[in-house]
Amino acid sequence: MHRLLKHLREYEDYAWVIALYFGCYGLSFYPILTAQRYFLENQPLYALLLFLPHGVRILATWLLGARAIIPLLLGSWLCWFIFGHSSDSFLLWPAVVSEVLPFITFKMLQFAGLPSFATTDNLTLNWRILVLAGIVAALLNAAASHVLFSGEFSSSESQSFILTFIIGDVLGMALFMIITMMTFRWYRSTQLHA
Repeated sequence: MHRLLKHLREYEDYAWVIALYFGCYGLSFYPILTAQRYFLENQPLYALLLFLPHGVRILATWLLGARAIIPLLLGSWLCWFIFGHSSDSFLLWPAVVSEVLPFITFKMLQFAGLPSFATTDNLTLNWRILVLAGIVAALLNAAASHVLFSGEFSSSESQSFILTFIIGDVLGMALFMIITMMTFRWYRSTQLHA
């Protein structure tokens, strides 16, 4: 029984990442997309101007490194199955690309000599590095998604597609990071007063 509990604890991180991804996707897909469509009627479904799961991608990858890829993929595919998508086909490659790019981004930062992944010795958040990683990953994600979805829109829509992906990922990540920071501050204040 002890061995089983030990193995379950190893996958606790996976469950948190999947749950956060799913919750953030649900918030992005329903209230945010609904409000966006109310104010911007001509925006296509793929064009979320506030995509919170990008923040989950960045924070999970910073904390877990390559181990974040599997739960991010599972969360992405779970969202696809539950919330649906604008395309009828299963979106294997866009999900793989979007969930692997944060890891590649952090590896690029590491190669450039910048602090990248969290370590057991150092769990101090460097918000500037996380934001930089989020912006670079958003740029790479927009370019890769443009290539993968290029057959689904006209060439005149290309700039709008790329810009919307970048804005959605960056703003979503920023809001997710602010919410995360406020949550940790609230949690620390409740622990001090307990």
